[in-house]
Amino acid sequence: MPNPSKELFYLSAYKFLNKKKYRKILDVGCGHLHLYHNINTEEYYGIDILDYNLRMEKNAFYKKTNFNNYKTEKKFDLIVIHNTINYNGDYDVKEFENNLKKINYMLNDNGYLSFNFGHLNKGVYEKIDQIITKEHTKYGFIIVESFKYGLFHFAVNNFIYKIILAIIKIFPILDRNHMGQKFKYFLLKKIKTL
Repeated sequence: MPNPSKELFYLSAYKFLNKKKYRKILDVGCGHLHLYHNINTEEYYGIDILDYNLRMEKNAFYKKTNFNNYKTEKKFDLIVIHNTINYNGDYDVKEFENNLKKINYMLNDNGYLSFNFGHLNKGVYEKIDQIITKEHTKYGFIIVESFKYGLFHFAVNNFIYKIILAIIKIFPILDRNHMGQKFKYFLLKKIKTL
């Protein structure tokens, strides 16, 4: 079942991301290379914990690994973490804070971090949101863009959203893609090295 919220998220995020040109990109949780096919870059590096047997292009490199275990001396202009943080509800906030420090180190000066996170575990969602909105400078970033979205993206469709959520409560099988979740997106820019 297609997830309209996910597709609208990609359209919005790529609109922000494609305003700039990036020489090197790291895509954490790259899946089937959705980002690679929608953004222009000289070098693309994708990592994922699953092995998708991907056919790579001449400027694209893939490694099966967890971000916590990923080591490189390369510096990136953009690091993307889409659809991986707090999607299962068991995300470690301390790990998130450590990863912000690691990401800061891996970014070139004035590099960007693009990520979104889910609402499956409300406490984790609120803590991540608080870290970014109130403590982003502590991790060497400024907020460039941010938006919330859900099943039909923005609150303009709030009435339809409530109807769909009521249907999902009656027929939970419809929520295979966490359609009832709310999400938040941030585009951060590195302002200092930690």
